[in-house]
Amino acid sequence: MKEKLLNCATDDHLGEEQAQTAKKAYPQFMHVIDHWRSQGTRIIGRFYLTRFLICGEAPSIWRDFVAFTLDLVSRQPGFIEQTRMHLKHEVNDDEVHLINKADPKPWQIMGDVEISRLQTFTRVSFESPHVWPSTKYAYSAASIALLFLDSLPTTARENIRKIMLLEDRESISFPESHGRGFIAICQKHPQLKIERFVSLWKNVLPVHKVLLSFYLGDNQRFFDEGDMDNDRCPARQITKAVGAWVKEAMSLPELGMPHGSFTLVLDGDPCPELSSRAFRIVQRDVIWQTALDTCYARGHLPQPSWLKRRLLTAGYMFEGLPEAVGHLSMTSPLIRTNFPVESPYDVEQLLRDHEGWSAEDWEYIWELHEPKEFQTEPPLLPWHLLRQGHVIG
Repeated sequence: MKEKLLNCATDDHLGEEQAQTAKKAYPQFMHVIDHWRSQGTRIIGRFYLTRFLICGEAPSIWRDFVAFTLDLVSRQPGFIEQTRMHLKHEVNDDEVHLINKADPKPWQIMGDVEISRLQTFTRVSFESPHVWPSTKYAYSAASIALLFLDSLPTTARENIRKIMLLEDRESISFPESHGRGFIAICQKHPQLKIERFVSLWKNVLPVHKVLLSFYLGDNQRFFDEGDMDNDRCPARQITKAVGAWVKEAMSLPELGMPHGSFTLVLDGDPCPELSSRAFRIVQRDVIWQTALDTCYARGHLPQPSWLKRRLLTAGYMFEGLPEAVGHLSMTSPLIRTNFPVESPYDVEQLLRDHEGWSAEDWEYIWELHEPKEFQTEPPLLPWHLLRQGHVIG
C-alpha cells in the first residue's frame, strides 16, 4: 500500500532535499533515488512489475526505505491531491495520512481493534484474494515467542537463557523478517540466545508459481483426483526463497542485534541428504552471480546499469549472498545448516568452461537448472501433500 502511494508521488514531490535525506538514511538505494529524480518516472518505472522489487537487499529493508521516503514526500504541498489522482479507487485525505503513518511491525501480533482499524482505511477485506478458504494461516513461532516474552516481567525474562523457534510451516506477515523483533530484547537481556530453525521442506522452499492458484484456491478435487501428484519443488525458485531468509538474517547485526544472540538454522530434517542436494542449487546460483560480476569487471560482458543488474539480470539474486553462502556450514555463526554443505563451485573453472559466452548465453543457460525439480522423500509426505493447505503465497 505504501509502495503504491510512493509510486504516485515521486514524479513531483521527491525534491533534492528529500532525495539527499533518503540517500543518507539508505545509501544502498541511492541509485533508486537517482532514477526517480533523473527519469521523471514513478517507482523504478518499467521495472515496477518485476517480482522481488527489493534491489538485492533484505525485503524488510526495502519496505523500511519505502516507508521512510513516503513520509518525506508526504510533507510536500500537493501530495494528497497527487495520490488521489493516481489511485484506482477514491481515497480521502484521512485515509492517505493514516496509511502513511501506519507502522505495524510484521513480527507483532495485533489485536482485533488494531486489525479492524487497519482494515478500514486500507480497504482490505478478509475474503479472496486476500484470504483463501483452503489455506491454514499461522503466526510464526517467532511472533508467538515475542508475544510471550512481552507478557513476562523483566525478572522472569532475565532467567531465560535460550529459546528455540521451530518454523515448520509457512506463516503470515513476512516471516523471514521476524528475527528483527528480538533485537531490543537481546540488547536488554544479553544472556538470552535465540535459535530459529526454519524448515526447508515445510516452509522455505516454494511451490511452483504456475500452480500457486491450485494451492491457494478451493480446489480439493485436483488433489483428490491426482492432478497434483506430479508437482515438485521447482529448482529455479529455490535460491530466491532461501536467499530472502539468509539476507534478512544477514541484516540483523547492522540493525543492532548483539553478536552471538541470534542464529538462523536452515533446517533440512528429516532428509539431510536431500537437503544437501537441493542446497546445491543455491550454491550453483550464487557462483553464477559471482561469475557474471567477474565478467563485468574483466570487460568480458557489457556492464549493465545498477538497476538492470538487480532487477532484470537472470542469475542475480541478492547483494552479498554469494559470500554468505560460501561461508555456510553446520557450525557457522549467525546462519548455519543442520545438513552437510558441499564445497563451493570454482568460479574460475566456470569462467573457463563458458569462455566467450554472450550475456544472452549466460541468461539462457541459467534457466536450465539440473535437476529442474525436487520431490520429497520419506518420512516426509509427497511434496504436493506436504504443502497442501499451508501455502500462503
